[in-house]
Amino acid sequence: MSIKRVVFYIFVLGSSFLTSCFSGIEPLPNKIKDLSISLSVPVGTGEFSINSAYFVGLPNINLPENVPEWAKHDTIFFTDTVPVDLSKIYEKSTTITYLAFKINVWNEYPAGCAVQVKFTDAAGDILYSFWDNKPLMIPKGDIFASGKVFRPSYKGSVVTFDQSQIETLRTAENLIFLIKIGLKNTPLWSISYFDNYKFTCQVGARVDFVLNNP
Repeated sequence: MSIKRVVFYIFVLGSSFLTSCFSGIEPLPNKIKDLSISLSVPVGTGEFSINSAYFVGLPNINLPENVPEWAKHDTIFFTDTVPVDLSKIYEKSTTITYLAFKINVWNEYPAGCAVQVKFTDAAGDILYSFWDNKPLMIPKGDIFASGKVFRPSYKGSVVTFDQSQIETLRTAENLIFLIKIGLKNTPLWSISYFDNYKFTCQVGARVDFVLNNP
């Protein structure tokens, strides 16, 4: 092979190598304030067992005396308050360009339930209630005849905030979980296993924002 041909191949291969190394690289921002950041962060989790359930009013299901008191009511409730701190996100950004929350719910109980999730401020005033203040309906979980959990039911929901809503959470300090479980059609034999089940509600956030100057 001639020297000229060898030089030609080296030039072609070298050009291809340089092209592959530098392809796709975008110019860096001129200033740090131009830098956009995207974060996925946990916000709060509530986990509920039958020990934290409560009921309202007199019993309205006719059951034997040896069953727990909560089982004699057609509806039982759970509630929990989880502290949150979203202030760091607001303090570090000049502009939040996107804010969405992902709510994941798992239900091991063999009974359907309804979930409400709300943000409140330090005074307990509601800043935002998901799903237009309507509950998210969760199907019952599946259990074996032995009472063991076969498959928890699952439901997920993504709620995206518009620009006017984003500012409403600047003073949010608490995440409130409200759960209502209907027992009216629950098999009597399964009640003795309710101590083994739990209900989990998890909230996470996806935030895109422009970083402030240090």
